[in-house]
Amino acid sequence: MKQAAGLVFGVFLLTGNLISPVLAQKTKSGKSAAAAIPAKWFCRLAIQDKEIDFILEEKLSPNSVPCFLLSNGKEKIDLIHNTLENDSLRCPVSVFESELVFPLKRGPAFEGYLLKSKIRKMFFRAGAEQKMPLQNTACIQVAGQWRIRFLDSGIKSDSGLLVLSQKKDSLYGTILSETGDYRFLNGRASESGFYLQTFDGGHTYRFDFQKDGDKLSGRFLYGPAGYQDVILEKSENQKLKDGFALTSIKKEEKFSWVALDEKGNKVESSDPRWKGKAMVIQVMGSWCPNCLDETRFLTEVWKEKPSNVEFAGIAFERKPDLKSAFERIQALKSRLSVPYPVFWGGMSQKDSALKAFRGIEKLPAYPTTIFVKKDGTVLKIHSGFSGPATGVHYEAWKEEFLLIVRELSR
Repeated sequence: MKQAAGLVFGVFLLTGNLISPVLAQKTKSGKSAAAAIPAKWFCRLAIQDKEIDFILEEKLSPNSVPCFLLSNGKEKIDLIHNTLENDSLRCPVSVFESELVFPLKRGPAFEGYLLKSKIRKMFFRAGAEQKMPLQNTACIQVAGQWRIRFLDSGIKSDSGLLVLSQKKDSLYGTILSETGDYRFLNGRASESGFYLQTFDGGHTYRFDFQKDGDKLSGRFLYGPAGYQDVILEKSENQKLKDGFALTSIKKEEKFSWVALDEKGNKVESSDPRWKGKAMVIQVMGSWCPNCLDETRFLTEVWKEKPSNVEFAGIAFERKPDLKSAFERIQALKSRLSVPYPVFWGGMSQKDSALKAFRGIEKLPAYPTTIFVKKDGTVLKIHSGFSGPATGVHYEAWKEEFLLIVRELSR
């Protein structure tokens, strides 16, 4: 490894019975002291015949198990709930059922894998190489808004808007849909096309586009084997359908809801604890990335809510039993420090959600947010969530959300 002035790579700090690689710095007295400069690896995750790159950066840990920061383009993900198994580290990525597994003793290069749902592996290589900007000014210019169409058996389906920013050959953006977004995308442009990628534990996505006459065509890869062909068409002025227009209230049926707490006790909208309170009800699932973004958002704005407005989450999970459901719910609450209660509504199926909520026409998406007035009637229902990757759309929703909550409190 290279040496820099005053810094020596490859020095090890003994912490408990584990050894963690850090940098050491010489003090004025000539003695070496540990410096808060973590090791960093450039990683390549294999996705079919392509790769997704991300950065792993070791952080100072409060205990004997190393901690890391995962950089997914502009998104930063803390890997701090890590465990040691024999000579390997297991690092859960966010609250998804996925984890990075790699050697405890790491040199300039190492190999590991992403384990999803405890059965599916995707392998990655890590090295000291840094992703240097190409600074290619002759590359294709794609900043702006594009309509993205996914092809299903050759038939076009409109799936949303790709919004991109560009600096030389570096690209950042996301795909907006009516019910959410495709997370933080980043990539590079060349003279004839470009690619975009994301890896956040829940998603392993890669898009590759090439010039095709007056349009751009390409392929979307997801997971170990999934793919779809895609087409981009420039569309600066197109807007998506409003999230408030995706569902409606049944006028002939009174709104109510029912769920279970972690002990299996029934929790209902008629419970005395909600009497005289307005409510923001989050319809979600721990498996849903957009729900994860909304949970972070609600945890943040919860501090600003009026005292006569309550928040509650009702989760629909992929496993059918109470114990498994609350294992996932409690993991989400603990890791995101969720201050409001989250109950279990049933399996993550549309009919389960409609059974839990009476008086609603349909629930087209996770998450859906239901704004309930103090008298128990519904003020508004909003389906979908545009997360922080959407930039101005996210900030606009925060302003609108707080206005609705203030209206509820009157």
